[in-house]
Amino acid sequence: MLDGRTILKLNDDVILKSVNNSFRALNVNDGNQYRLNLVSFKMLENADGKRNIDDIVNELTKIFDVEKTTLKDDILLFYSEALQKKIIFLVEIDENN
Repeated sequence: MLDGRTILKLNDDVILKSVNNSFRALNVNDGNQYRLNLVSFKMLENADGKRNIDDIVNELTKIFDVEKTTLKDDILLFYSEALQKKIIFLVEIDENN
């Protein structure tokens, strides 16, 4: 189960593309392509394998006008779905936080 301490990383086979306010994630290995909005694009872009979910929520609340609790709920749901689709993968749980 994901929580704020979870660290995730974008799958190396997934390329993020942003062209004219159109956002996509493309898995070059299996050919799957996912249409994204700006928020989900930024969520994936920030899944760098270094920062935990709480860090990403803090970063994204600087960009988007949204309450932290709302964004955290949304990001946990989105990341759960992205894990199932192998767009991102679990790196570790940050035990220091």
